[in-house]
Amino acid sequence: MPDLIQRAGDAHVSLAGYTRFVHGWEVRKHQVPWVLALEALLLKPECDDDCFRCRVHEEKRLLIVAPPGFGKTDTLIEFVSWAIGRDPEAAAFGFFSYNDNIATERSMSVRDVIWSSEPSEMNERFHLAFPGLAPAKERPWSQERWFLRRKDRGRKDPTLVAAGMTGSVNARRLGGLVLDDPHNWENSRTEFMRAQVRGSYNMTARTRLMADGWQVCISTRWAENDLAGYFMELGWPTLRTPALDENGESVWLYEGPNLGYRTADLVKLREEDPRSFMLQ
Repeated sequence: MPDLIQRAGDAHVSLAGYTRFVHGWEVRKHQVPWVLALEALLLKPECDDDCFRCRVHEEKRLLIVAPPGFGKTDTLIEFVSWAIGRDPEAAAFGFFSYNDNIATERSMSVRDVIWSSEPSEMNERFHLAFPGLAPAKERPWSQERWFLRRKDRGRKDPTLVAAGMTGSVNARRLGGLVLDDPHNWENSRTEFMRAQVRGSYNMTARTRLMADGWQVCISTRWAENDLAGYFMELGWPTLRTPALDENGESVWLYEGPNLGYRTADLVKLREEDPRSFMLQ
């Protein structure tokens, strides 16, 4: 029991500890910088230097660029669940993706970690780390927006609301903004489509963010002037994770189905379409 209590305590103060305790998932080597930077959006790093994480904490914004299938979305779902658990009273986050359906699925994944009509071991562990969280019975508990019980029952902003990049979150005031794969093939094919995504971010999503709110984008690249490219031009603190390391080996070596990549497979992809491979 003492070990369980200790690990539940670690989950409250450490995203890696939370991921291990609640989700049963060890942060992989290539994800370690992501997790430390995500922590810095909420917690001031314990260092005296002007380091990357200090900059993330100061600016409250973070861009992570990584290839497909490297655990980007799972990491964000775990981060948002952790952020809500740490401060459910203040939590009012927006989760955006390339379309409404995908964003809604992400919202459901976060919601089901926190509360489910059919409790799982994951739910039990979450509530050991963050006790007392429950739905607000008088407010919506739907797929795309839901409310946890708060002391301020009159607060109008959902704990989490989801939308596609060109969807609407009007009349919301958000403390955190998550952009999970803002592009896919359909909304990145032309300059006009990419401009629509950039415009939607500037005119809709960003305007909903409170002055002290944080924002994170995690994305695969689709074009030089996609949303990630735009954020880099704006000077966002950026982490870039390549598919192959300096020795030409897979950054996430194959562990089994849907876990990592064989180096030979990545090299083959590079040979078949060098431009797309280098961009992503």
